[in-house]
Amino acid sequence: MKKISTSSAVLTFVLLLASVDPLHSQKEWISDGAIWHYDYMHLNYQGYFSYYYSHDTLMMGREYKVIAYQSYIYDFNSDSVEYSQKPSAFYLRTESNVVFWYHQNMKTEYVLYDFNLMVGDTLTIPPAPMVDSSMAASHGETACAYVDSIAYLSAGNDSLKTYYLNYDQAPDEPAYTFGDVIYEKIGSPQGFFPVATWMIIEGPGGIRCYQDNNLPPITFTSKPCNYINSVDEAGIFSDIKIFPNPVGDYLTINIQDSRKKLSAVLLFSSGGKLIRRFDPASDKFRFGEIPAGVYILQIYLGEEVVQRKIVKLRD
Repeated sequence: MKKISTSSAVLTFVLLLASVDPLHSQKEWISDGAIWHYDYMHLNYQGYFSYYYSHDTLMMGREYKVIAYQSYIYDFNSDSVEYSQKPSAFYLRTESNVVFWYHQNMKTEYVLYDFNLMVGDTLTIPPAPMVDSSMAASHGETACAYVDSIAYLSAGNDSLKTYYLNYDQAPDEPAYTFGDVIYEKIGSPQGFFPVATWMIIEGPGGIRCYQDNNLPPITFTSKPCNYINSVDEAGIFSDIKIFPNPVGDYLTINIQDSRKKLSAVLLFSSGGKLIRRFDPASDKFRFGEIPAGVYILQIYLGEEVVQRKIVKLRD
């Protein structure tokens, strides 16, 4: 399972550790101008996408805020960038610091986030957006996390409640996860919605920043918030040559731009489990003892990350 850690994030604001924040009050979760910018990861694709508040709609007698989606995705196979848009992707409403989400596949309203919880309380995690009733029957409809500690993120004149989560008390690996932390108004840095731990890595690769009309941009990396400009960074993909693929004993990573250096090389199973950390000081990486199969190779050039599908041949 891939988890997005915020320990290395470049946060431009301060987390104030406290059990009570006198300035904290109930607030509207989805404000005018709300935009969430993310990296995008997949076996064959990489790019940038955003969720953004589009409009309000009345559904089942309740007013929901409609969250739209748009993306710029680089396709490794065709060496091209594709744009897509979904104007009515998700339906959410807030009430008393609780965010409700209408899950279209499950045709059920779930509590997505509850910021009335205290330390030690249980947060019930709903199924990932792509999960339907048959998948939920096999893997479970919900999962649980526990509030390990509470902090506050100072953002301009506001403070956003922050929950650090613990899954260790659960008897088994949770079917769905938010990662290690969730922020009020922002959600999980790994993605606004839950991730299914039993599915191949796909979707959000970590949040870049959040902004709305009431808050200054809250940044989590040094990359630009604006995914439209950021698509120019797709040029980093052509800077890297990986061969042979499929691979037998050794894989070579050739960096075309002499100004860029390997900082980390990680190998994951197709299910997202970390298999190996390679020494980035070399340009040849031994695969001989790795079992045959399909893997995901993450290549770090400083803060730039490239992800490629690697096929390991049988011995």
